[in-house]
Amino acid sequence: MNRSLYSRLSFNSISKNRRYYIPYMIAGILMVAMFYIMNFLNASRYVRDLKGGNLLTTVFGFGTIVIAVFSLIYLFYTNSFLIRVRNRELGLYSILGMSRRNIVMIVAMESLIIFGIVITSGLLAGIGLSKLVEMCLCRLIGENVQSGFTIDSQCISNSFFFFLATYFLLFLSSAIKIRFSGALDLLHGSNYGERAPKGNVLIAIAGIVLLGIAYYMAITIKHPAIALSVFFIAVILVVIATYLIFMSGSVRFCQLLTKDRRYYY
Repeated sequence: MNRSLYSRLSFNSISKNRRYYIPYMIAGILMVAMFYIMNFLNASRYVRDLKGGNLLTTVFGFGTIVIAVFSLIYLFYTNSFLIRVRNRELGLYSILGMSRRNIVMIVAMESLIIFGIVITSGLLAGIGLSKLVEMCLCRLIGENVQSGFTIDSQCISNSFFFFLATYFLLFLSSAIKIRFSGALDLLHGSNYGERAPKGNVLIAIAGIVLLGIAYYMAITIKHPAIALSVFFIAVILVVIATYLIFMSGSVRFCQLLTKDRRYYY
């Protein structure tokens, strides 16, 4: 199969499944825009010269890390849903005689097209909104708004390479799933629901322990110089702990409801 055929099949697939691909691409565009804006504010000399600028740049540096981690988690989750929806089409390709290599090449071309749309639109949105966010920040802290519009090439480079690596990992994840799935598994893959996570007591206990550590760190901190970094770690621990407790607790609660004959049948 030549590249033109791969391209046609990829474009046709994206067009036919646009009700899934459009929200997926919009999510990616928003992630790129937020990542660029946070990176831009962190690197901005104007923000650094504001009152409390050193503290602001530290906050935006932490914010960039949070956006990066959130983008990885969210895009991996949405990509797993997308590939499951696409399983029937990919399984049909396999039954019609395509090799796994051909199917992986189609998915690679789709990933390349989506990445091109997402990174271009996301950077344009981020660059366009960066000045507006900077002006809002100045208004919030009561500083004069600086005239002029700047584009940070380093922030563009950081955003491009971070999301290039992210979408490469997404493609790699999809390629591995295709490689180890049979044609019938792919064909019927969209009919399978998600597996319910286990309501493990150890997970809940781990969540409670992490939550206790996070609140202890937040309450006992006294030195202003390390307050921000410790608080950032505490916030991350609270996010992880909340997820663990909610996941385990909600699954356990649903399991208890299934035992009630009056409610579940």
